Amino acid sequence: MAKAVESPAVTGGVLVTVAFLKAQMDAGNDHLGIFVPLVLDVIDRLPLSAFTVGDIQLALSTTHNVSMPTHVIATLLRRIAKKYIELRAGIYKRIPGAEIPKSSVDAKKQQIDQGQQRLAEELRLHARRRKLEIASAEAALDLLYRFLEFEQVALLLDSPTRDEPVPKIGQRERSVVAEFIQNIVQADLALRNVLRAMLEGLVLYHAAFLPDFNNAKQRFRHLRVVFDSSLVREALGYMGPALKTLSREAMDVLKASGIECAVFDESLDEIRRILAMYEGHLGTPKGCAELKPSPMTSYFLKQRYTPADLVEMSALLERDVASAGFHILTCPPRQAKYTAGEKELAARLKRPNTKAEIDMEPRVIHDVDCIAGVLTLRRGNRTNRLEDAGVIFASDSAAVIKTVKDWWREDEEEKVVPPIVHIRVLTNLAWLKKPALCGDYKIQELVAL
Repeated sequence: MAKAVESPAVTGGVLVTVAFLKAQMDAGNDHLGIFVPLVLDVIDRLPLSAFTVGDIQLALSTTHNVSMPTHVIATLLRRIAKKYIELRAGIYKRIPGAEIPKSSVDAKKQQIDQGQQRLAEELRLHARRRKLEIASAEAALDLLYRFLEFEQVALLLDSPTRDEPVPKIGQRERSVVAEFIQNIVQADLALRNVLRAMLEGLVLYHAAFLPDFNNAKQRFRHLRVVFDSSLVREALGYMGPALKTLSREAMDVLKASGIECAVFDESLDEIRRILAMYEGHLGTPKGCAELKPSPMTSYFLKQRYTPADLVEMSALLERDVASAGFHILTCPPRQAKYTAGEKELAARLKRPNTKAEIDMEPRVIHDVDCIAGVLTLRRGNRTNRLEDAGVIFASDSAAVIKTVKDWWREDEEEKVVPPIVHIRVLTNLAWLKKPALCGDYKIQELVAL
């Protein structure tokens, strides 16, 4: 039998089960309740009436392809105790005469599997048209799973990952799957619903591995999220309508869970510096050719923006930022008792060829100032729960986030919530608190990205 582990499974076979979990959530069950039918199902299958948490963990892994943490399983068993089971000397036993209701898990999973098989065959057909052969429906589902892990779930909730990494997905495979989702799935409501159940089910599944899983539905307590300038530029539409829509919807999800969306005035200064750079280049063909390729460059060139347009955008920046739903904050003066190793952080953020402090890049100065501003606003608040952090800096730069977290853990020797978070980690946590209210957000996010 397969060995159960304390981190999410990484096999395509898990997709039917996570979609089942999503269906349980749609039926009105809470974050714990969605797992109860699976636990009851495996208890009813056990050959003996006495069992341990480890027995259930292994049975869930082998029967339903999901790995569950022991502490979550113990919580689930406590939930169904007194009705079906009892605990004696560390061993659970079926209560004599307490009959577990006939399970409908297999029937529901079979129905879900039919939809996923159709999705898999449609992906195989699309891939064949693109000269990519996928051997079987199972291989197609595994490819979809790897795509979702690569695009979405790896950052999902900062939940643990297995010792064995998720199998790599090649660039050609990524392109084919992305095109399939964009052009085929989007146009077919049935396929869209199947993919949505997979994606949202994966979020719910990964949530079980959060240290504070039992409080997943608890609202954020007056959390203020300070957005990085790149996220603000997305929300203003500087990178095109798709990312603008995604950013605005992300803000709606955050606000629905009690989060205040803010931006430091220093980030507005950085945006103005970027606009001034484009203003200096967009006036001539030579200047346009010298622009670094980026979503912002591509959109500005496609829309034929002129230097005059950039001047107007800069002049109206505060108004547009406020209209987008951000609160503009003055970055507070640093206070030594709240901030410490900024030189070490700057050294970590600098590019290798930037040595002297006088040559510090504006990008590095901005990032260090924002982190220091967040720590100053926290005023020494230290917590292990993001919901109680008070203030946090949100970015979409995986490199910057990793660097800041490494500095926080290694240089500052801190184990509490760091001052930075990935925006997609944050929106997933916020979505978890109100999945019904947030509707199609997760699938729209995937398509936009």
